[in-house]
Amino acid sequence: GYAFAEVDPLTQVDEEDKTVDLTFFIDPGQRAYVRQITFTGNEKTNDETLRREMRQFEGAPFSRSGVERSRTRLARLPFMQDVQVDTEKVAGSEDLVDVNYDVSERAAGTLGADDLSRLNDALVRETPLRDTATIEIATPER
Repeated sequence: GYAFAEVDPLTQVDEEDKTVDLTFFIDPGQRAYVRQITFTGNEKTNDETLRREMRQFEGAPFSRSGVERSRTRLARLPFMQDVQVDTEKVAGSEDLVDVNYDVSERAAGTLGADDLSRLNDALVRETPLRDTATIEIATPER
């Protein structure tokens, strides 16, 4: 919940011993809350579909890990090519942030490297029947 923590290092060099004492002063600042989550770049995908993948919620305390987990979940969707996230402090507020996800959708009908990897991981079995062969593909359960 502390989106704007400030870390100030203090160093003390001891030339005689050839050592450095390093001390960090951490000011967590005020707790921050997410005011709004927005999506850009989604021309075909509804916001509701993207919001299902969110692990950071509007009105909740800010969580860097929640924002990153949400980005990862969006990136794993089969119709997403790339997902970037940006967190911005709300002007005029000390404790609010907006989270913006910029998504790039994959062209319909294309396979990415992850799709090919999943296909490669699928079990492929060939069963001969007289002069023809039947190929069965079983995908791993999720």
